[in-house]
Amino acid sequence: MSAPTQAFPWLVKVVVISPRLELLCGGVIATSTVVLVPAHCVTGIPTETIRVLVGQKKTDSDSIHDVAYHIENVIVHPEYNSSTPGQVADLAVMKLEPRRDLGPIQWGNYSAPACLPFDNEDSVNDCQVAGWAVTTRGKGSLRSAVLGHKITFQPSNACLEGSLLDASVGSSERLLCSETRCNRFVQGPIFCKSGNQYQVVALPTSSQDWCSAGASTRLALYYSWMKKTIDYLDSDFTSLDVESVEDVEDVKKLSTVAQVEKVAENEDNSCASDPCGENASCWNGEGDNFLCTCDADFPKGNPYHKCVKCVYDTHCPDGQACKDDQCVGLKKDIPQDFVLVGDNYYLISDDALAWPQAQYNCMNKQGHLVELINNEKITELQEYLMTRYANRSFWVGASDLENEGTFRWFYSGDQFNQDLWAREEPDNKNDKEHCVQLNQDYLKFSDANCEQVGYYICQYMPEIYVPLDDNSISAEGRARSFDTLNPNSHYSQICGRKFVRNGRIVGGGVANYAEWPWQVSLRQYKSGQFKHKCGAALLTNKWIITAAHCVKDIAPSNLLVRVGEYHVLNTNEAHRHLDRRIKKVVTHRNFDKFTYEYDIALLEMHDAPIKYQPNIIPICLPNSDSSLVGKTGTVTGWGRLSEYGQISPVLREVQLPIISNSKCMRMYRNSGQNEWIPKIFICAGTAKGGQDSCEGDSGGPMVVKGKDGRWQLAGIISWGIGCGDRNRPGVYTRISEFKSWIRNVIN
Repeated sequence: MSAPTQAFPWLVKVVVISPRLELLCGGVIATSTVVLVPAHCVTGIPTETIRVLVGQKKTDSDSIHDVAYHIENVIVHPEYNSSTPGQVADLAVMKLEPRRDLGPIQWGNYSAPACLPFDNEDSVNDCQVAGWAVTTRGKGSLRSAVLGHKITFQPSNACLEGSLLDASVGSSERLLCSETRCNRFVQGPIFCKSGNQYQVVALPTSSQDWCSAGASTRLALYYSWMKKTIDYLDSDFTSLDVESVEDVEDVKKLSTVAQVEKVAENEDNSCASDPCGENASCWNGEGDNFLCTCDADFPKGNPYHKCVKCVYDTHCPDGQACKDDQCVGLKKDIPQDFVLVGDNYYLISDDALAWPQAQYNCMNKQGHLVELINNEKITELQEYLMTRYANRSFWVGASDLENEGTFRWFYSGDQFNQDLWAREEPDNKNDKEHCVQLNQDYLKFSDANCEQVGYYICQYMPEIYVPLDDNSISAEGRARSFDTLNPNSHYSQICGRKFVRNGRIVGGGVANYAEWPWQVSLRQYKSGQFKHKCGAALLTNKWIITAAHCVKDIAPSNLLVRVGEYHVLNTNEAHRHLDRRIKKVVTHRNFDKFTYEYDIALLEMHDAPIKYQPNIIPICLPNSDSSLVGKTGTVTGWGRLSEYGQISPVLREVQLPIISNSKCMRMYRNSGQNEWIPKIFICAGTAKGGQDSCEGDSGGPMVVKGKDGRWQLAGIISWGIGCGDRNRPGVYTRISEFKSWIRNVIN
């Protein structure tokens, strides 16, 4: 029978979008970022083609619409094997990627979490099975309705007697048994009432034998595995915020997990009992919390059971198969995630990025944004896109960032063919359109704002990443050649120098690799991992400098610095970064957490001294007490691109004019803020705003170029109001005022 969508707000649609939009199965919301599904529903399907559709009320009406979430991770129960007739443990847990506009799933009348069953205890009263009836409409959308009917359980042995399941399933504990066979029109999760809440107690399998017998996967048996896996994927699971869904009547008690007493273990080290699976590492957290992660050489599988090289053939390079957890067979040199079109390999993105970040994402995959420099290449790609995608435009690798008004392909340097422009393009609206995109008709091109997000196409070009024998830069823009340096040089010999020869600039505020080699990412331990908190700068081979407000009242053991980082998602950069724990934190004794005066701190690294390399070079202290007014300061960091925007995965830079403190205070007064800015601060910015450091950049460096050609540390980012707002410059701790204090601490 048909049911209103809000009758099952924990039921979601799991769909595949390529080669055409299809419903795979119904899933169940467990947390705001985790969904339970039958394993057969997603096994063997590339995760980048799967979406979870969650119901949400439209803001301008009472109607509802589907909000699509990408998949960040899928963990299939280790006992599940689709090739065996038993179909046991047909269960998987999916982590959703938070949306840029909404974040994780928003609780409401049409979306709420279901409760897990108790450990090995079944609630089998007042039960219903719910599923989706859908039709695909012309433009790639789904018209859907919830179907549900009541279900009555009988002893599980009844499904094994006289059926084909007995030998393959092995134990009745693995299933729940209905009095009637499954309804082929309504196949989905089974929910049973327990007090005022609903528990998801069973999931369907793909086996016709199970369906004929009325059997489904019993979730209570797998409670421990589900809890550990959800804990791993969503660190907030065991402490779900009930207040966030207090308006949803049926989910006031969100998780039965919170009612289970925790097992008392060694409070000092939860990893002492070796709780993780084979080939996995254990990370000790607060109290009895811990996190298991797969080791780099064994990236697949469940870290709480066993990590392996591969689980499915899709985890192996093209031409290889997964056998006994290993990739075997002839390995072809075909890049992962790329497709062969004509004679070239392309990656067609499912995520949307700004043009500079898209270019760097392609570089991480040993390629660059596609360059369509001949008609044959354009025709091949057009035919491929037209048969697989609709209503999408894509970034390509041309821009006029180097010479405004002259569009060129990024790596080849060839000028963009004027015949490729759409009518009345390029128009450079608002003087901001400097990057090129392939239009939705896949025939013509337009210029667009480089900072707007869009889909993109990478071309695989590994040869441009091979270091040159003559240590020179090629016409194709190879930028992996470095001047020689002594890794044990004294600070005074090496500080403020750059050892990378500049290649072609990406533009759009993105720094080059190793362009600012003193930049440091300061990280704090939270939720089982070290997460980026602030910027910092390398001062010597033992010491880091940052803002006091970044480290005040935080234990050194909870801090880590990453030196030599550039792109946080790239593991294939020319030189490795270094991670170092902190031995000592020294904050200035006069630091005021209300006024941020004396906002300076020094951190001493464990396992020091470190060795210098092209991406790890210290910054010089200023050699004079000059006010620097009129100079240009360069500010770098991974901070938010706007006040409420996304953290940048790649190091970014901005050039700002240094202004006097009196002008700085006058500008703040003009903006409605009366701020006192003494000499221990230095200001940089403009009255019109638009460029600034943002949250996540606190503690990071502002540097200026000295007369000797070396870079000096002028300030560290302390505070500001807003992000690039008019008449609100950034305020930095003036380093020249603290040179004696720094030397006293270090020496």
